[in-house]
Amino acid sequence: MRKEGRKERQMGKTREGEGEGEGEGEGEGEGEGGEYVEFRRGELPVVLSCPHGGYLLPEHIPTRTTGCLDHDTLSQELTNELASALQQTFHKQQQQDDGTPPVQQTKNHFSPYVVISRLNRKKVDMNRDRKNATEGNAIADKAYRVYHQCVLTAVRDCVERFGFVHLFDLHGQSHRSILELGYLLTPDDLELSDSQLNTLLPKSSLCGIFNWRNRRQRRRRRRRLRRKKEGREEEEEEEEEEEDITFSEVVRGRKSLGWYLEKEGVGAVPSPKTPSTVNPRTPYFYGAFTTRAYSQLSTYYPSHFFHPLNDRLPPLPSSSSSSSSSSNPKINHSSEEEEEEEEEEEEEGENLDWRRYVSTTQVESALWIRKDEGARRSYATRFARAIHNFLLFTYLFSPFPSSSSSCSCSSSPPPPSPSLPYSSSYSSSCASSCPCEENQDCLG
Repeated sequence: MRKEGRKERQMGKTREGEGEGEGEGEGEGEGEGGEYVEFRRGELPVVLSCPHGGYLLPEHIPTRTTGCLDHDTLSQELTNELASALQQTFHKQQQQDDGTPPVQQTKNHFSPYVVISRLNRKKVDMNRDRKNATEGNAIADKAYRVYHQCVLTAVRDCVERFGFVHLFDLHGQSHRSILELGYLLTPDDLELSDSQLNTLLPKSSLCGIFNWRNRRQRRRRRRRLRRKKEGREEEEEEEEEEEDITFSEVVRGRKSLGWYLEKEGVGAVPSPKTPSTVNPRTPYFYGAFTTRAYSQLSTYYPSHFFHPLNDRLPPLPSSSSSSSSSSNPKINHSSEEEEEEEEEEEEEGENLDWRRYVSTTQVESALWIRKDEGARRSYATRFARAIHNFLLFTYLFSPFPSSSSSCSCSSSPPPPSPSLPYSSSYSSSCASSCPCEENQDCLG
């Protein structure tokens, strides 16, 4: 009876959502406003969204009068180059893993999902709530809805196909020479010790990583139980136990995206080398509307805001609830009966709470990287390799059966790697104008 009730409730939710996510075509969004959105389906659990890189300034959409109107210079080009570099990175990895030429390439083979706004930010801001993004204009509102329908479709499609998704919301900034990674953690949060930072997992945009790893652990334990029941206990030794990871490790330790970027010669904050924002006078963009709206439920805006598709957003958790959580969040060991019930629901497709397995990052690339074609191409290649390693060693995901999910470098310092072209000259040229003490922001 419990299962039937849950199934009926879930079917009802699905019917209510029909129409909200419909009409997302290949190449561009469909319906009115679809000509202002570029949408490409992919074959990886990665979504690249670019809300502020558009160039179109149609006269029939009035210019916004409030909020930020700045265009993210060349962020659209960087998004396309990163998508191409991800595809090439995974193709090369496949060839190294099996020793054979990659499978016949299709249009989207090993490519991420991509959503790009073609409208200039002066007309619509896709990274704000709808009221502030469109200022009530009907045409802008339609374009805004199509954009977020495409993002929603990409995210849900990834969770249904791969079990999780990581959304990278790509932006640009000119106040820092290194990359900014926004996880909804403020500069004050990043100043905390690792043990204190571990208590802030519920307010971050990275809960999906831990939910995904918890799910993997439950499945592994269920497989062990089945083998024991079937008298195949000797096979249990073939599976290595997955190590538990802490939140601070995923934010700025050796399971973080910043760590893998540093190994590729790309400076980033937060990371092991730059664990905090260093200088409070320098801005730090830690995540806005998209980063919140598509990450785990507890990270949404306060309740007076709305989801892009009219789903009411629950409030942020109180500081008391955050501080009372474990300082070292690890795998949740449920009872065998609870695990079995959850697994049965997932296998039957009843558990469709896709938001539990979504993580998001607001990526702020430095202006000098975007403006120089050589630096931009090199950055895209290095960033793609970092995302590949992030998926492999932090998410424990690989599209190749022969790939190992154990990281041999987790306990050793990163090997020396060349920094991006022109990064050292940029650091020296900005030394006189850099507001931080001893130019600690200029790490190349």
